[in-house]
Amino acid sequence: MTGPMIPPALDKEIHHLTRLTAAAFLSGCTEAEFGAVRDYCGVPDSVMSKTVTAAEDLKSR
Repeated sequence: MTGPMIPPALDKEIHHLTRLTAAAFLSGCTEAEFGAVRDYCGVPDSVMSKTVTAAEDLKSR
């Protein structure tokens, strides 16, 4: 018999709250302006910019 099941850990690169919020918003879009996503996420430009950069880095892996 095996031990208790351990759920997989969350990936801190994608499971960040702002990244998940942006991904959820964008999943219903064919395109979106930076400001629209930023406003939906409720973050300043600098945070949204870092979020976009992190997403681009993940995509290039």
